[in-house]
Amino acid sequence: MRIALVVVVVAALSLSPWSTPDARAQDKAAPLPAEKVFVGPDFNKGKPVLVDTLGGAETTFRALGGPGSKSKPSRWRMELEVVVYDPDLDDQDVLTAQLLRGRKKLGQPVVCSRVHQLGASSNPRMVLGYKLFAFKCEEKFRVTRDYKKMHDTKGAHTVKLSLKRVLKDKLVKDFAALKVNVVQLKQGAVNNPYRAWGTDHDMKLPVTMAYEKPLKISVGRRMRGGIERGSHALYGATGQYPTGLILTTWLKYDQQRPERTLVSCFHNGKKIGLKPVDALKGYKHKYRTYKGKKQVNHDYIQLRIELTRGGIMMRKIAGKTPNYRTPPHWIADNPGDYRCVAVQGGNIIKEFHFKVADGKLVPPACQAKSINTLHNVVLIETKTKSTGDAKWSKKAGKKLGFEGRVKWARGCPPVKR
Repeated sequence: MRIALVVVVVAALSLSPWSTPDARAQDKAAPLPAEKVFVGPDFNKGKPVLVDTLGGAETTFRALGGPGSKSKPSRWRMELEVVVYDPDLDDQDVLTAQLLRGRKKLGQPVVCSRVHQLGASSNPRMVLGYKLFAFKCEEKFRVTRDYKKMHDTKGAHTVKLSLKRVLKDKLVKDFAALKVNVVQLKQGAVNNPYRAWGTDHDMKLPVTMAYEKPLKISVGRRMRGGIERGSHALYGATGQYPTGLILTTWLKYDQQRPERTLVSCFHNGKKIGLKPVDALKGYKHKYRTYKGKKQVNHDYIQLRIELTRGGIMMRKIAGKTPNYRTPPHWIADNPGDYRCVAVQGGNIIKEFHFKVADGKLVPPACQAKSINTLHNVVLIETKTKSTGDAKWSKKAGKKLGFEGRVKWARGCPPVKR
């Protein structure tokens, strides 16, 4: 099967609302060694690495249910999106995903399609010597023709990824394994429901992350989140653009409607910024079912908190003195303790705590032992008072971090007591 490769071109650079004419810089950057770009336990082992922690949602598994009937109840098929780092990956190499229930293989390995790429070959501006690839692994079954090939199993499943290096005639078998939870649902009329399928995402809820974003970098709409973070890692590290800081966290709702979330920040106990930040809604996942006669919803919503919207910036251009009408707070120039508070309906729902030293956010000691990520991504210590009105499994968050790919070291994900 031929793999389609779509090369991503970074869109024309646009001036941020917080930029000044003096902030315009040349599109020249010195390449960074890979060991300064990637952080985590699995790099430099000669194998492809699943970079599954770029923002919390870039590794995504879905059990997609098809239509059914009384004689042929609904079954499901797999859809998986992952971001892979491999400097040696060739255009002819093949990534496959094998679905298992326990030790039993469910069907044949799925050949994954390359949907996006970031690397030195994709754009002259991308001088960094590494490549990130976004893949989509999808079982393309038709209900009428392939009903028996589809799945009717629920609960814990595993997806194993392998890479065939075609020109080297070598197979890197099972370099990553994901653990996912498929949920059997009841939908339709409450007195005569039909079977449907969904995917549990409770493992996302305990994790809050932050990443540094160059303000002048504009990425195309088709650029996937993980690949976007890759361009941010490049430009943010070179110091040629001013940068902002983005926090991402997850909520889960049942009957309650998501309310507006306002975020205010403090530095060493003193309030900073020009105004509260209105949090945006990022990735979403949802499913619904019946519990007895009551409909239960599972709506997962990622909050995306862009601190620049409140006049809080990360770092200036190297060697430049910016000129603003109302000077923002520069995090990199102000070391110490930071606390950001998320408020909904007059109540605090979450508090985010982090430290800054030597111009950078200080990652928790457990991060480098737990996750494979880019250097501009940091786990944030969080005090959670509410994640919404839906029930969720705290055990899943600790045991199955990022679809089971992450084995959390002691102290992660970090919690503020």
